[in-house]
Amino acid sequence: MNNKALAMVIWLLVAHSIGAMVEPAEAASARGGASDDFSIESISLGNQTVMPSQWTNPDGMTLDYVIAGESIEISVEVSRGGSGFVGNDGISQLDVIHPIGYVMESFTWITADLYPGNSQSHKITWTPTVAHSILNNSTNELSGGIMLKASVNYAPDDINGNDEMTTQVPVAVLKDPMDVPANTQNQDQFFAGRYPSEGGQAFATGIWQDENSGGAVGDGLWRHSNPGADYPANAHDRAVYGYFTQQTNQCESGYNIDSGLAAVYGVVVVCKRALNSFNFVSLQLHAQAWGDMGSGDDYAGIELWRGAGGPQFSMVHQFELNDPAPVNVAGSWTNITWDPTEELGGYNWNLGFLFHSDGGGATSGFRVDDFVVFGVEKVDNFTIDVDCINPENGIFPIDGYTTYPNNIVSLKCMVTNNGYRSASVRVQSNVTNTDWMNQSSIRIEVEGASGTGTSVLMPPLKPSEPIETWVNLTIPPGSDVQQQLWNVWWQDAGGTASGIKAYYEIELEVKQQFSVYMTTDTPTIAASLGPGEAGSMPFTLQNSGNRDASFKLTSNFFGGGDGWDASFVFADGGTYNPLSQIPITRGESVDMFFNFTAPLQIAPEEYPFSISATCPSCGDTLFGNKVLSKKVNIPVYREATLTTFTESIIAPADGIQKSINLELHNLGNAEETYLLSITQSNNKLQAYLNKEVSALLEPWDVAPDSNIKVLLPMPIGLQTGFYFVTVTAINTNDSSVRAVINLEIEVVDTAAVQVRDEISLDSYTPNGPSVTMPFNVTNTGNNPDRFVMSMEIPEGMSANFEQLVDSKTKVLNPGESMNVLVRFSFSSEAQGTLKLKVTATSENDQNISSTGNCEFLVGSQNWLRIISIERPIYTEAGEYEVVVTVRNQYSDNQSVDMSLEKGDSRNYFSSSIASRDLNFLLAVGAERDVTITLDIPDSSIENLLSDEITVNLTIWATSGTVSESVPFVLEVSLVKTAKDLTVDRVESSTSNVGAIATWAVGGLLIIGLAVVLIRILNATEEEDTGWTDQEYEDHLAAKYGAVTAAPTLDAPTSFASQTPAYSPPSLSDPAPVAASVPIPQSPPPSSPAPVVQPTPPPAAVPQVPPLPPEGLPPGWTMEQWEAYGSQWLASQGR
Repeated sequence: MNNKALAMVIWLLVAHSIGAMVEPAEAASARGGASDDFSIESISLGNQTVMPSQWTNPDGMTLDYVIAGESIEISVEVSRGGSGFVGNDGISQLDVIHPIGYVMESFTWITADLYPGNSQSHKITWTPTVAHSILNNSTNELSGGIMLKASVNYAPDDINGNDEMTTQVPVAVLKDPMDVPANTQNQDQFFAGRYPSEGGQAFATGIWQDENSGGAVGDGLWRHSNPGADYPANAHDRAVYGYFTQQTNQCESGYNIDSGLAAVYGVVVVCKRALNSFNFVSLQLHAQAWGDMGSGDDYAGIELWRGAGGPQFSMVHQFELNDPAPVNVAGSWTNITWDPTEELGGYNWNLGFLFHSDGGGATSGFRVDDFVVFGVEKVDNFTIDVDCINPENGIFPIDGYTTYPNNIVSLKCMVTNNGYRSASVRVQSNVTNTDWMNQSSIRIEVEGASGTGTSVLMPPLKPSEPIETWVNLTIPPGSDVQQQLWNVWWQDAGGTASGIKAYYEIELEVKQQFSVYMTTDTPTIAASLGPGEAGSMPFTLQNSGNRDASFKLTSNFFGGGDGWDASFVFADGGTYNPLSQIPITRGESVDMFFNFTAPLQIAPEEYPFSISATCPSCGDTLFGNKVLSKKVNIPVYREATLTTFTESIIAPADGIQKSINLELHNLGNAEETYLLSITQSNNKLQAYLNKEVSALLEPWDVAPDSNIKVLLPMPIGLQTGFYFVTVTAINTNDSSVRAVINLEIEVVDTAAVQVRDEISLDSYTPNGPSVTMPFNVTNTGNNPDRFVMSMEIPEGMSANFEQLVDSKTKVLNPGESMNVLVRFSFSSEAQGTLKLKVTATSENDQNISSTGNCEFLVGSQNWLRIISIERPIYTEAGEYEVVVTVRNQYSDNQSVDMSLEKGDSRNYFSSSIASRDLNFLLAVGAERDVTITLDIPDSSIENLLSDEITVNLTIWATSGTVSESVPFVLEVSLVKTAKDLTVDRVESSTSNVGAIATWAVGGLLIIGLAVVLIRILNATEEEDTGWTDQEYEDHLAAKYGAVTAAPTLDAPTSFASQTPAYSPPSLSDPAPVAASVPIPQSPPPSSPAPVVQPTPPPAAVPQVPPLPPEGLPPGWTMEQWEAYGSQWLASQGR
């Protein structure tokens, strides 16, 4: 090539180079694209000298982690895309960001003259100041860490997605590879020491020792046995993490002095590393181990202890209890992870390893390596999350607020502290219109804060505990149409002074509007009024819009009827005409009063009312507070009165009750009840009320309680005079409300008497003995009095008073009583129920009387019945038996006594009841045969005055259980035979002979009668066969168990038998005595079996004297004739 050609080539190359260096104008205006794309290529840790530690997570991913307080190099690589020959400068930055969100430190540098297609690496030395790492003790997964955020800024760069890169680096609290110590002072390492198991200072080095090979990390490891030997027995040895120094006797912050170890090692001081758990959110301790322990209570593990290290101040995570547990295979390392966070309690804890053994079996124990402490350390700085919404729609006002004059816009925010300690935060707000900046326009309200306003200090903001905050902005009334900015921010108010933590700028647009605003300071209950009372409520009517307007006022009451009266009055006293309107300039206001009066009859209640403002000229576009709603409280009004038609009465004290009717009127406005009480001037009046509580009374005297009575017993003997009674009604809800009425009672002189009715429990036998009964007579008047007694006696009854003089009682004082005895008896014709009336008439006032009654049961009540179908007719003398049947027709068992009323039959024959049938027990519905023996002498047949004669024998059955006596009349006929008729014809011719015979045999008859009497007595004893024990007891229970005491009866008059020579004894009928059965001490013994005796020859039986032709002498009985008939015949010369 010639020189000319060579020069041309060189020129072209230079020209091309210059062209590449000079950017044309059109290229300069088209910046961006790949050649201007600055990006972060990588963030890496470490260098050849110091590399980060590494952790392998369960998923196989390897993480770098660093140690707090240990410096490490960070390399940030910035690259530029595209191609070209022009280098440019970019601004690069590395921010160290705590996970809670704040920037801990920043590093900024110029990435100078970076050509397209090239990269630059910048190195930064970073020393982490706080730990932040979390090791999951279940999965051994490591997470957490400090954020490293690298960014680059180059203005022409329009590809921004790669301008930043963030990586998270876990920062551990400490790490020790547990290699052979260098015995260098002021360097953390492990110290072996033997301690008392109960706690105290180290006194020897113990068995823990290092080994310079076989480690999991690095070269060495630690063990608690000598090589080739088992661990010792009865040891309590620690491997203590810390440092020693010969330069001072003090330890650095975060360490505790161990004077025992210092003495063991002969150094000035040994300082144990301490973890202040108060400064950590969480802590996890990690190591690797292999091996095992012998039998017994031996163990080894990671230990945290405090104080003297006794059992109560020590926590151990035993290797063998780890999940998974280590294996006893050399080099087979197992991760040992322990999270004691919940047990730390805010104390300072020393850390290391503990080996404890007893005297049992031993092994070589465990090998331990790779000691790491992970944790999240508390920091003083903090960030907050602020979540705000417009409470009207529940979303954040991204587009701001559109509002109107006199309107309130609100921002509701939940503020949460993301830090680890309580924070002091102040919330503030302003608006760009400074005229609005006053206490009434901006109002901040914070939950738990003591004040409100434009700047409020929040209560201590605890970690993760949100506090509710309201920021309210009131648009002033009459505000013009405008746009403003509303600012709200939260600022650190504590010692960290980290500035504003959150900030909002919100747009406000005020539009045109007709608006009214009615306000009042009156509480919800505007007034408390009684019926018919008046009240007043002040209020302000404001044109809150931004246009002039005129307003009209109306009111409305809800409830209480149409009786409300209401009006509006201006503050200057002028009255508002409801037909007019009130003109008000925008933003201006008028002070007024609303006056109202309650209806006269209104129930107690809270009655709502409202006053409303309208703007007829504004159409339907009036906004604002157009209505004021309040209430009028109508309390309970209570009033009552008692009335009566008569407030005084005149009455006698005769025991006859009088009453005064009262009415209780409720004049209040609510339903009420009243307690009723009575007082009296003299308790002897004994006045009382018919009830103690009134009926439920309707309000306004609609229905008074007219069933209230003052009851006056007018007791007997109450003295003459005036008595006063006061009745009081007391409201059950308010004892101060009461009604009172006074009554006057005049008691006059009173003559009164009471004859008490008597009750007879007995059944009486006709023609029975007379008995007495008392009738009680009481002077029921109030003066002494005497009473004339009289009786109304029923037919078949005879009665008379006893112990009275002129049929008068003695003088009885008021209230005094006496018993008047009445003697009575019943004729044979009496039967059924007979009523006797006994009357007492006052001597003081003959118009006053009282009658007492008593009913008597006479004869049968059909509870017993005697049945017989026999009508005996006898033609010959002899002894006969008649059988009747007695039936129990009562509802219970009865004890029955049998007796005879002989009457005229005694003139013809003797009669008796078999002793076994005199008394007996009859069950319900049972029957018993009763035998009556009739003994008819020959003379009775021979001396009949007619061919046939019939006599009556009355048989009585008397109940000993109830009042019952039933008779049965047995008709017995005696008939003469033909022989007797012949005898009668010849009797007159032989009368003289008979008389002589009578004298002859008289003596023999007396002897014969005695013999007969003895035989009768013996026969009676033989017939008395006796009752069984059970019959006897049943008879006694039935006879006496239900019988009441009989009235006192006068003893019957007894007649002495005074028989003159040859004259009969007294023929007066003796008073019959009721048959009774004596109660023996024990049942009668059974009669022994009779012994058969030889039959004696029949004895001579004395003959009964013949009856005279005219029959028995008047008044004689057959028994008397049998005994004394011969003497009578002799006395008559017959």
